[in-house]
Amino acid sequence: MNIQEKKFIAEEHPEGDKFQLMMLGIFLAIWITDLFIVRATTLNALGPWYLRTAAGALVVLAGLYLVNESHKLVIDSGELRLIDWGVYSLARHPMYLGIMLVYLGLAVSTVSTASLVVLLGIFYVYDRIADYEESRILETMSTQYLYYRKNTRRWLFI
Repeated sequence: MNIQEKKFIAEEHPEGDKFQLMMLGIFLAIWITDLFIVRATTLNALGPWYLRTAAGALVVLAGLYLVNESHKLVIDSGELRLIDWGVYSLARHPMYLGIMLVYLGLAVSTVSTASLVVLLGIFYVYDRIADYEESRILETMSTQYLYYRKNTRRWLFI
């Protein structure tokens, strides 16, 4: 079965891809502008660059790991059923969480407070996308998904 023929348990948000591209563009525009042009909110005094870069790189790598593992589970799953193992046992939306961790890692590496503020807005958008997708899953798999939702946090800590 190829990807076009594969049916998933619930549909993605109809504007999800567009919102994600917009969030990427906004974040990168603010981050790059703050880092290279304005330099108004980068707090370079908060530690040596190599420690900030190492911390940011670790967060980016954790995010990329979540994105990769969740993508593999969703695409490679040949069955029409709830995926509640692997990274999906840590968070209900590990792919979105991974993307946000990549943003966080970039902001941490430069200590850009403007980027961190933008990340709060990005989190809000991803949380709304997750709300929509969870409501669609509930229509398909109410009992099983309610149990999963009760036992697995949406965003790892929240």
